[in-house]
Amino acid sequence: MVHTRGFIVLVLLLALPVGAVAQGVTSIRVLRASAVLAEPAGTADAVGTVNPGVVLEVLDQREGWYLIRPPAGTPSSWRTGWINGASVEPIGAGVAPVAGPAPMVVQESPTANRRGFIVGFGGGVGMHNAPQFPGFIGGPKVNDVAVVTDFSIGYAPTDQVLIYYDNQVAWSNNFRYDILGVTGVGVTYMVRPTSPTPFVKFTIGGGIAAEVDFGVGTVDSTDSGLGLTLSGGWEFARHWSVEGGAMWVRLENGNNHTVLKATFNWMFY
Repeated sequence: MVHTRGFIVLVLLLALPVGAVAQGVTSIRVLRASAVLAEPAGTADAVGTVNPGVVLEVLDQREGWYLIRPPAGTPSSWRTGWINGASVEPIGAGVAPVAGPAPMVVQESPTANRRGFIVGFGGGVGMHNAPQFPGFIGGPKVNDVAVVTDFSIGYAPTDQVLIYYDNQVAWSNNFRYDILGVTGVGVTYMVRPTSPTPFVKFTIGGGIAAEVDFGVGTVDSTDSGLGLTLSGGWEFARHWSVEGGAMWVRLENGNNHTVLKATFNWMFY
């Protein structure tokens, strides 16, 4: 009788780990586009994203989070990461829910994937502040409404830093100059690697002011100098943004020109 009881106890002890494993989640299905985080916490950095319907292997689970790896055969910049249990459904053995407190929903947009070749276009309006009499330094200034254009082409080494050739031009009906432009090297810093995000940008290079005869398409006179632009904006969706800022040009003849501008922009990346 004693031997029989001991045998039953031994069988039960051996069966416990098997039962515990059977209750674990081996796979999950993603319910909505979700961020994959470096740590099992809502404040952790995002390492990637997964799309709805994707089935993922579970490596570990911890208080409302699953440790996962990218789907097999899918190119990815991350190897493992944590996903919140509120964004998935278990489909593995036992389909046990994740233990722990109520999970936090992580509202992260997909990675913007800005790295690589970039080209952008922008257009808007501005106010050109220029000397009323170009040959008279320190004289009165006049303000003219301007149409502003922006073209850029370059490379983004990261999701947050963009480096490019930039050409910004203000087209106005000024007493002396029809166009005022800055051409040089531009840099944009995105506050977040995801979208939407605020950003700041600046360009430094050569400044030019020219009088154009649009009737025959000739440039009658030009002056050059140092050019600088500084602006900030909001990328409200991938590729699309609005920004406001200023353009300064210091001509060699001593005259200063300023353009306050607001533009609507599109950028391929």
